[in-house]
Amino acid sequence: MRIKRKFFSVLLVAIMVMSMLPIAAQALNTNETSEIPTFSDMPDDWSTVALEHAVENGLLQGADGKIMPNDKLTRAQMATLIVRAFGATKEGDIERYTDVGEGDWFRGYIAKAYQMKVIQGADNKMNPNDPITRQEVFVVIARALKLEPEKAFNKTFEDSGEIADWADGEIKALVNKGYIQGSDGKLNPKGQITRAEFAQAFYNIIKQYISAEGEYEQVADGNIMINAPGVTLKNVTVKGDLIIGEGVGEGEVTLEDVDITGRMVVRGGGKDSIVIKGNSKITVVILARADGTVSIKVQDGAEITEIIVEDSSEDVIIEGQVDKILIEAPNITVTASKAEIDTVEIYGKNSTIILDKDTTVKTVTVAEQAAGVKIQAEGKIDTVKVAAPGTKIIGTGKVSTVEVQKGANNTSIETPNTEITVDKEVTGVTGGGGDPISGGTTVSNDDKGGAVIEEKEKDIPDKDDEDDEGPSMSREERQSRDAFNEAAHGTTVILDGQDERVATVVYDKNRPYRVTVTVEKSDYESISGTGIFNDLTEAGVEKVYLRGSWIEIESGSADIFLEVAKNIVMGTPTTFNFRIKPENHVEFEQRFTVVIIMDV
Repeated sequence: MRIKRKFFSVLLVAIMVMSMLPIAAQALNTNETSEIPTFSDMPDDWSTVALEHAVENGLLQGADGKIMPNDKLTRAQMATLIVRAFGATKEGDIERYTDVGEGDWFRGYIAKAYQMKVIQGADNKMNPNDPITRQEVFVVIARALKLEPEKAFNKTFEDSGEIADWADGEIKALVNKGYIQGSDGKLNPKGQITRAEFAQAFYNIIKQYISAEGEYEQVADGNIMINAPGVTLKNVTVKGDLIIGEGVGEGEVTLEDVDITGRMVVRGGGKDSIVIKGNSKITVVILARADGTVSIKVQDGAEITEIIVEDSSEDVIIEGQVDKILIEAPNITVTASKAEIDTVEIYGKNSTIILDKDTTVKTVTVAEQAAGVKIQAEGKIDTVKVAAPGTKIIGTGKVSTVEVQKGANNTSIETPNTEITVDKEVTGVTGGGGDPISGGTTVSNDDKGGAVIEEKEKDIPDKDDEDDEGPSMSREERQSRDAFNEAAHGTTVILDGQDERVATVVYDKNRPYRVTVTVEKSDYESISGTGIFNDLTEAGVEKVYLRGSWIEIESGSADIFLEVAKNIVMGTPTTFNFRIKPENHVEFEQRFTVVIIMDV
């Protein structure tokens, strides 16, 4: 007999670090600058191409006919270069920084970099004239590019232990992307950086700057920066990230029949700004404009897998068809207009999502850390799952079901004809008209959302029925989890050695981390055959936490899986930890709660 992979897939979890190497390419000059200055001290060495690229695109300007390649970069100069690269124009409030005076040449640049949220002072000082360390530069760049901090290097450096804790994750992300290489096996994180070294680092990252309006049907290989309004990309493949810089301002950028192999990072644009249409295909869009509202309009069958409203973003408008929206930013409003969305996940506190009458969403999930969220539904939502306190669900639209889970105390649901299920330990929940709803019950709002009707006791097994969300996850880990949930969804039948049904295993992708096992044959003692081992290894299982320690999965270790399966079906223990390494996804670990229902 064999246990199907799906049964064990519901228990698996894993870790793997994704990386992307830069794609070398000659940069295309798309600036309006007609004459490139020359410098008497321009070197003829490893840094020449990068320095010329920086000059050509306005990052380095030099003085008195010199580019000063070997001068140490200061904090003020670093702020200047980042602002020029992204085309930032809006200044933040830096009045509290006592060492940035009104007449200082760098004041405007530091104020703009501060508004971009890429630099921070300490003790009311910016220390603008101090040489900047390499690790400080790397953190600024990673913040500007919205790189997710990573947990491990994909290569070894002798001095990695010298990296400050506050810089560790960002430097790992830059290294793993291939943007910084180090020298002689070292990163020298506390060392200073020259103007030439910075130019090289940035040349490794941005291969083309589009700084003039117009239509472009050719781009360089690698990451592309658009830092001007009125730009249209047409019939191109961006082999890397596409960055919409602050220089776009309130203007528009249009992508028509554009494939992006990396991410699209949106730092600029306005209320009618980013239009994606035709046969365009984008996997991840990161919205991170910090100085105004930005919109994403998906038209004509264009495909976007995921939009992430990053934690530095302001208000957002989304139109069209999107698979998933993640709202990480607190205290913002996301408006969906004429949108068709599979999943919305909310992690930011006190955020609001507004769904207009022409918008449909399959599932909205409010994570436990997202207290004070408001969902205004004028359109249609199939299911809302709430794990955070103080959630408000209002509007005249159709919200079919709301699940108020552990931790979602003081949630209120006022939408009409909504079925509301409240877990046993939840308190302070109200329905239509402010009517209280007891824990462990299922009710419905009336057809106007003005009162609660049909209260009945919720059917909850006696065994532990709580989802175990586990530790907080990175963006990549959530993507891995979601792919796993989709693949694992369904029901599996377990048979014994005589092909008699012993139990059924149900995994609902809408309630991740919980496995429901209905035991139908209590005298189940053993499973025979090696199919268990084969299924698990094919799924990518590497370790299982059993008998108090992590056990490596090796050929011939089917007895480990036999023990796991037997324990589950017999009802003890009720939790298991697994690690897997699924193809094309990062690793992560997760404890899975096994809910046992005896039906014998």
